[in-house]
Amino acid sequence: MYLIVGFDPGTSVGIGIINFNCEVIDLFSAKNMGINEVVAHIIKFGTSVLVASDVDHIPNSLYKVATALDAKIFIPEKSISVSEKVFLTRNVKYHDAHQRDSLSAALYAYKRYKNLFEKIKNLGYGDDVRALVIKGKSIAEAIAETSAEPIEAAKFLQEPEVSETSFEISKEKFNDIKEHLRILEKANKILKAEIKTKDAEIENLNYAVKSLERDIKFKSEKAIIEKEKFEKRAMEISLKGIIEQIKNAEGVIKELENFYERVGKEEIELVGNYPEIFNGLTYIDKNIVVEPADLNKIEIAWTEKKISNCKTVSPKKLKKFSNIYYIENKDLNEIRISGNVESIVEEYRKERRR
Repeated sequence: MYLIVGFDPGTSVGIGIINFNCEVIDLFSAKNMGINEVVAHIIKFGTSVLVASDVDHIPNSLYKVATALDAKIFIPEKSISVSEKVFLTRNVKYHDAHQRDSLSAALYAYKRYKNLFEKIKNLGYGDDVRALVIKGKSIAEAIAETSAEPIEAAKFLQEPEVSETSFEISKEKFNDIKEHLRILEKANKILKAEIKTKDAEIENLNYAVKSLERDIKFKSEKAIIEKEKFEKRAMEISLKGIIEQIKNAEGVIKELENFYERVGKEEIELVGNYPEIFNGLTYIDKNIVVEPADLNKIEIAWTEKKISNCKTVSPKKLKKFSNIYYIENKDLNEIRISGNVESIVEEYRKERRR
């Protein structure tokens, strides 16, 4: 049996295993398991083709497990949120957050391959072909390796192959992306306006430099007397100051360009200035009254005041560039991770009360 394995590393590990039909084969968690123990547990159920993570980077222990299993690694384009994990595992009974996280990683990976699996099934082929395609083969190459029958080229000319990154976008996700683009466009306009202003300042300063250079040349070529020497020196000092201003202005422009580039690369997360809420993130001034209807839209609010039914965080790590609020992704992940720890502790307390 070919398997998709979700792995949640840590002091307590979680292992969620499904097959190519999205059926749960095993759901397991334990403390202080070594890599060899994890691998030994997994291989009891079949051949692992894909090892999936629930975060947008490859943990070292997950890499070791995938290497030992000779399986491909899958990471999501963005770390899977707690709410999405709960939704993905809504029809499965799990005992702790580690089992939930590992299973959600496997199910998320399956979603990315679902359309491709369906296409292979419609062509009349099974899991052997699916496994080879996951490992990087084209459908035609995979069929050629697993079947002695000739392949009809027409089957593969009717429609393009579905890549593993294709997926359906929900209306809610589409609205999030649309709002993201709107805020990026707004930030782009602000940055372009500031760059234009700085460009005009540089042009004026360059003109002033040229004027001063002409004055210095004119006066230096006149009779060399003490008064003119003094004026020349004064102009040179002024020129040095103007050149320094140009360097400072160029530095500001460079900062604007770097910030705009980081926004494009998604190294930082933009935060709305309430009532703007982007992707559940907003900054709320302590004097602003929050509308009750907006509370369900807010995942994290940076504010100095406590708001009921809303997770509030001190604006200490929130940054502001020009008129734009933003936060480093690593700081945002720390805030979200701390929230996950709290929920796990609460789950543990509830279990103890029972």
